[in-house]
Amino acid sequence: MLFRTPLLVADEFGLFSEALHFISLLPNIASTCLWYLLNGKSFDNLYRAVGSGFYNYGDTFDSKTFKNMIDKQRYLSKEIKRKHTEAYITLLAIVGITYGILRPIYEFSIGKYDYPGGSDGIVRNIPLVTWFPFDPESNLHFIGANIFEYYHIFLTSFRVVCIEIPIITVSEEICSEFKILAKGVEIFDQRAIALYRILYGNHRESNQMNKKKFEHCIKLCLSDSVRHHNILKRTFKDLKRILFYPLITGILSSALTICFSSFLFIDKSVPLSVKICFMVMLQAEVIYTFSLCWYGQRIKDASTEIGNVLYKTNWYKYSEFLKSFILIMQPCAQRPLKLTAAGFIDVELSTFLDICKSAFSYFSILQAFNE
Repeated sequence: MLFRTPLLVADEFGLFSEALHFISLLPNIASTCLWYLLNGKSFDNLYRAVGSGFYNYGDTFDSKTFKNMIDKQRYLSKEIKRKHTEAYITLLAIVGITYGILRPIYEFSIGKYDYPGGSDGIVRNIPLVTWFPFDPESNLHFIGANIFEYYHIFLTSFRVVCIEIPIITVSEEICSEFKILAKGVEIFDQRAIALYRILYGNHRESNQMNKKKFEHCIKLCLSDSVRHHNILKRTFKDLKRILFYPLITGILSSALTICFSSFLFIDKSVPLSVKICFMVMLQAEVIYTFSLCWYGQRIKDASTEIGNVLYKTNWYKYSEFLKSFILIMQPCAQRPLKLTAAGFIDVELSTFLDICKSAFSYFSILQAFNE
């Protein structure tokens, strides 16, 4: 039904653009849900990692100061997740209310619903003008069309929440854990001192014996940091696999939405209700795309920060026996973890600018075509 609609309203550019927008949006959401189902094992791995707290350092991160730092960082991460989740759900609620309540009320008040349809089968007195294979003037069919559309408005909003919220949650957790990992690497010698006191107390021993035991404590602390780093890389690999396909469809859909919205705003023939709905939908999709690019940038920066922190530590004081750890961690930390769209577009803040540029190019083509 949706695919037939733009063919029948090609002479009404506002409705035509709206139909094309939903043709790009709804299959994108449906295919993303299917992709998520096919990658259920990766989701299980993500939830298992988040639920377990990623990694337990035990005594190698045991002083009250260090524990307070970890608790503070994880509390901050939870607050960011909560605020982002609430903001995104509120934004989706605004979109649903605009399409499902405010727009019908406005169009009813200006008399648009006085002529519900015609021989072409287009039902015009519903939130989203759509072609149905029945008489649009039938009351029974009108009720059925409204139930069908309001069901899909709710279902689409629910699907978007289920698609976006887990990604926000896991991405924020990964960024937070990289900060904890970086702090642990930065103060590895302080952690080793705390561990030494736990294992050996303050007993007086020869300097040689103390040195060997302290080196052993350093190795234990850095070994835990390496394990933590490996867990984060495996978790990111699962996240990257989950977003491999949805990112490319989301980027294309966002570019088309920005393009159509820009054109609708300058077209005087487009009704005000269509412009307002597109403006609200545009905000939702732009924020969705920007959040993915923003988290992609944050994960990339956080993953490379480990190498910078490692260089700034007091490693040179223990270089004789730290060579193996440095040789292992430095190359891994220098390779940034990148989210990619279908493997050939890096998702970061510069990508968001490229999306806006592409949308402007499509807008220029569409404007030339309309003239």
